[in-house]
Amino acid sequence: MKSIVIAMATVLSFAAVQASAAVVNITGITSSWTATTGTTASGIGTNQIRWGAPATDAGQSGYNFMAATTPINNIAPATAFDLGTFAHLNNPIFAPSITSASLKLIIDITVGGSAHQIVSNFVFDHEETPNNDVPCAYGGDNFQGDNINGCADRVTAALNPSTSTGFFIGLDEYLFTIKGFEVDGDLFTEFLTTERMTNTASLQGIYTLKSNVPPIPLPAAGWLLISALVGMGALARRRKAA
Repeated sequence: MKSIVIAMATVLSFAAVQASAAVVNITGITSSWTATTGTTASGIGTNQIRWGAPATDAGQSGYNFMAATTPINNIAPATAFDLGTFAHLNNPIFAPSITSASLKLIIDITVGGSAHQIVSNFVFDHEETPNNDVPCAYGGDNFQGDNINGCADRVTAALNPSTSTGFFIGLDEYLFTIKGFEVDGDLFTEFLTTERMTNTASLQGIYTLKSNVPPIPLPAAGWLLISALVGMGALARRRKAA
């Protein structure tokens, strides 16, 4: 009977096997700013943009994005990973300012050895606050904290609604999105930059895995085999009792 029990367990375990996620690695990330609203910016098509007529010798305001070093291996679903470093250079400028900027990321990925490429466009909303506002719009009291040099400006990451991208491997769907800005171990969708300062944050990505693979049904032959094995076991017990 021991061999019969083992055989039955083998058949049942085979029936319970389902597809599992393959190993996800990022092999390359490239970035470029593609557009702005509010006013034009120099550097479109590169990873640095600048805008505004300088009000001091500090120069224009701007955004930089430095893609993360790759490869980034063994990324688990629903676990944040580093896409790169976002920097906001906040210098005094004359109006107009940008009101948003679009960043394109090209992410090369391997999943179980199969190569894929994701092209995502992420939007960052920009609020250039007048430095002589009283009170400042964000950051608390004037002439303190984030507003020490004038009113701080705010950058907000739109978490790419409607631009989330992904791909299928068989019936498994891999979907990639931005999770937010990571600063000192905490995640935010926005941050403030002090006037005449540069603020940096790690832009964090995340992917989710949706498996559309139904459970593997036990073939009819499998149920017949189980019935036969059960019958053989009962017969063996009757003979032994006789």
